[in-house]
Amino acid sequence: MRQQQGFTLIELVAVIVLLGILAVTALPRFVNLQGDARAATVKGAAGAIQGANAQAFAKALIQNVATVDGDAGTNPQIDIDGDGTDETQVAFGYLETIVLSVQLLSGVDTANSDLSWDDEDLTATDFIYLGYDLDGDASVVDDNCFVLYTEAANASTPATAVPTVTGC
Repeated sequence: MRQQQGFTLIELVAVIVLLGILAVTALPRFVNLQGDARAATVKGAAGAIQGANAQAFAKALIQNVATVDGDAGTNPQIDIDGDGTDETQVAFGYLETIVLSVQLLSGVDTANSDLSWDDEDLTATDFIYLGYDLDGDASVVDDNCFVLYTEAANASTPATAVPTVTGC
């Protein structure tokens, strides 16, 4: 009686087929790392905006401008960095869209990244999109990988930063 030494051809083919099936099902999860990174960046930006708004609202409460609308011509401002000068415009205590785009997002390197913001006229709108223009059409909205920042509408409706990451 002979003892078996090694594997048969059928056993080797079966193992190779099983490894192929595992690779095909697991590979897509690891390939989309760039999309996952973009989604995490958008969610992180939404969190950062919410944190900045919490601090701005606290300052506005202390400085007694939390119930004033910046669009009504009153131009309420807060001293956000503590240097004694009011320099950050708020609407009902929350950051206005022009402040968010000009002051907070000025550090975003849009020349070396596809991260950008999208707004028709910052002086007339109460919302701004911050996200990725994946198809290069100068709009981040159609790519579904953005944060929608909506300015406070009144004293009882706070500003919101809502991420959309279905297209990242």
